[in-house]
Amino acid sequence: MATGGWGAMGGFGGQPSPSPAEGPDAPAAHASPAPLYGAPPASSYEQPSAGYAGAYGGSYVQSDAPEPYVAPTATQQSSAFGGNYSGAPAGGHLSAREVELNRKEAALQQREIELRKIEKDLLATGQLKKKNWPICLPMCYHNIKDEIPESSRRVVWEVYFAWYGLIVCLCWNLFGASIFLGSNESSKVASWFLAIIYTFAGIPLSWIFWYRRLYNGAKADSAFGYIGFFISFSVHLGFCIWAAIGPPISGQKWAFTGFIPALSAFDESTFAGVIYLIGASFWAVEATYTLWCLKDVFLFFRSAGSGPQPDQHTTDLQAFKHQTSPR
Repeated sequence: MATGGWGAMGGFGGQPSPSPAEGPDAPAAHASPAPLYGAPPASSYEQPSAGYAGAYGGSYVQSDAPEPYVAPTATQQSSAFGGNYSGAPAGGHLSAREVELNRKEAALQQREIELRKIEKDLLATGQLKKKNWPICLPMCYHNIKDEIPESSRRVVWEVYFAWYGLIVCLCWNLFGASIFLGSNESSKVASWFLAIIYTFAGIPLSWIFWYRRLYNGAKADSAFGYIGFFISFSVHLGFCIWAAIGPPISGQKWAFTGFIPALSAFDESTFAGVIYLIGASFWAVEATYTLWCLKDVFLFFRSAGSGPQPDQHTTDLQAFKHQTSPR
C-alpha cells in the first residue's frame, strides 16, 4: 500500500510516487486521476478503498448516509470565539443594575397609583376641582355659577365679557397690522411685530392681572383682590383709550388700528382704511365698556363692603330690642 505525503495523494493531478520496495518499474496501483481543471474520464476514475490513508495520516471511509448535525455546546462556542460564554451578563454588574431599575420603576408605579387615588378622593369630596378651562386645553377650574356668590356674579360676568372683548380687539388689531406687510411702508415690519406682542402677551396677562383677581376676590370676598383688580383694570382702560386713538409714534405707526392710523390708511388703500376704522370702533367700544365695568364694580364694592353685611331683618330686630330695652 502506498503511503506518504502529497505523493500518495497524487499531488495536484500527478501520479502517485512508487515506494522504494516496489521500484520505479512497478506498475501503478491506481489509475492516474484527471487534471485539476478538466473533467475526469468515466472509465479512468476509481473511488478510493475503505482503508485508504490520507495525506495527513488519517483514514477515509466511504459512506452514503449523511452525518447528523450536532449543535455546539456553550463550552465549544466559548472556546471557538476565545471567550467565556455564559447566559448571565459578565461579572453580574448589569444584572444588579437591572434589579435596581426594576425596583425604582415599581416604586414609581405604586406612587402614581396612590396619587391617582388621592386625586379621585379629593374630586369626590369637592376639595379638588377638575380643570375645565379653556375647553381646548384645560389649565384651571373656572365656574362662575359654582364658585362665585350669587350677589357677586353679575359684576364678574360683566368683566368676563370685557375680557372677551379685548380678545376680539387684539385679534382684529393684528389682522389690520398684517395688511401693510405687502405695502412699501418703512415701519410695517416693526408695527406687525408689536401687534403680535400685544396679542400674545395681552390675552394671558389680562386674564391673570385683572380678571382672575376679580374672580378670586369675589370668590373669597377679599378686599385686597378688589383693590388689585381696580389698579390693573385702570391700566387696561388706559391701554384701550391709547389703542383707540393710535398716536402715530415712529416705529409703530400701524401697530394699533386707531382713528389716527385709519385716516392715514385711506391714503394707502380704501380696504386698509375700512379695516382700521372698524378696529378703531372696536377699541372705542371696549374702552367705553371697560369704564362702565370699572364704575359698576366700584359701586358694588362700596355697597357690599369687604365682608358680609347683616340682612334687613337682623338690623330691624336689633333696633327694636334697643328701643324696648329698659333705660
